Amino acid sequence: MGGIRRVKLVFQNVTQMVFCDGQALTAVVEVEVTEPTRVRKVSVNIDGSAHCRWKSGNTTYRGNMAYLSECVVVWQPTVPNEMLTVGVHHWSFTFRLPRGLPSSCNIGCGGVSYEAAAVVDIPWGFDVAHRIPFGVVKRIEVNTTQLRRSITKAAEKTLCCCCCSQGPVKLRATINKLGFCNGDSIDLKFSAENNTDRELGTLRVRLLREEIAKVRNNTNSRTRTCHVATTQEVLGAQSNINVNSFKIPVRDLPPSVAAQVVFVKYTVEVAIVVPWGMNCVCRFDVVIGTMDSSDEDRQNVEELVGTLLREAGRRAHIQSAARNEGLEEVHEPPPAYTDAVTSNSETQRLVSAMYD
Repeated sequence: MGGIRRVKLVFQNVTQMVFCDGQALTAVVEVEVTEPTRVRKVSVNIDGSAHCRWKSGNTTYRGNMAYLSECVVVWQPTVPNEMLTVGVHHWSFTFRLPRGLPSSCNIGCGGVSYEAAAVVDIPWGFDVAHRIPFGVVKRIEVNTTQLRRSITKAAEKTLCCCCCSQGPVKLRATINKLGFCNGDSIDLKFSAENNTDRELGTLRVRLLREEIAKVRNNTNSRTRTCHVATTQEVLGAQSNINVNSFKIPVRDLPPSVAAQVVFVKYTVEVAIVVPWGMNCVCRFDVVIGTMDSSDEDRQNVEELVGTLLREAGRRAHIQSAARNEGLEEVHEPPPAYTDAVTSNSETQRLVSAMYD
């Protein structure tokens, strides 16, 4: 390491190393030098990528997609032969993450990961670095026209035994919407009809998480059950079951991910359990997001933005008139953040993102 004793990267005002896409990162690079040292530059490298690797038979599949690769130079020589002097040096920097970065995740054979590294580039020597992994959560709005719509699906199945067949068994299910955030509940309505002489099982509802790694046309996937529940009533022979409201809680789920080589998808499955046979199933592809701003909240924010813009225009007009008339300019303080937002917590969150 020569004269470089220590390199440290410290993020400011952060309790957890998790950020939203589009959020600004502020950090300090600290370098302790024990003797004058020639250095090409001191920089912070911020990288992020989706990657996967698995083996099938004698073939190993690898995939990688870079989403972030930035270098922020915090110090470099301004004159020839300039050296880092003895002491502890501090350099601060701010970097704003791009919008649309996929959320961090781990799917076993791969994932999406991000890392920041403070690097001291030493010519004709080994670089000294301090690396810190961090997480990213993509802003996924679930309150859109596409995800708010209700969907109804139907399935039908004939039961066969040797040379005879019975049925059909019919299932009809409706989901209230397709986009959810943690803390929401998935509301289902379904009905089942058994036109056979066999007693079938209960109706089962599952929330499934599918983790997929993809390299060209080759995929490696696994499915996990996030939540499972069944009806108390059994679908007997020549009988019906109608359920007007069946709720599944959405708790502690990472958001959906689509990152070229890594995917995380969610499915709601409603099934009639058929003993010793194939179940009759209806499936809904859903999205787990991170933002749910209602139309009322958006209207409040739009009105607030309009008010702030009109106020800014009024102030600019006053200052312009004062300059034209040779009067002393009046500098009014900007409105406080607490005065700008309403008591609505969602509006506060959206406006907070605007003030960021």
